[in-house]
Amino acid sequence: MKQLAHRYVYRMKTDSDIEHLVRSCTECVAIKNSPAKAPKHNWQRIHIDYAGRYQDHHFLVVVDAEYKWAEVVACSSAPTSKSNIENLKGMFSRNGFPEVMVSDNAMIFTSEEFAQFCKEAGIFKKFCAARHPTTNDLA
Repeated sequence: MKQLAHRYVYRMKTDSDIEHLVRSCTECVAIKNSPAKAPKHNWQRIHIDYAGRYQDHHFLVVVDAEYKWAEVVACSSAPTSKSNIENLKGMFSRNGFPEVMVSDNAMIFTSEEFAQFCKEAGIFKKFCAARHPTTNDLA
């Protein structure tokens, strides 16, 4: 908060004013000593996407939202729903099934076959906003 304020304003008492404001904030005081919430398990929420063609390969990129653990699978041919599911099954056998999977609206992630796979695996499928790929910027 102090660093942000110093970008725009400089006064002699800026730091002490901010400290006083935080100490008198009822919401801040209420959560001051609350421990940080740990995630239930790894791989709880993942972000998934394909990186485009590079050296004749497509790359499936999957990133854990909490720990930023990334797994990448190189695909020698263009990905299909079936190959996508097989690659994910391999990852999930090592890391467990996620609760939430975030992806863009690419056909490979919106196909009926992929939707059925997610339903059977108990994965809640979440799509990022259309034409706003930064909402899935982890992957």
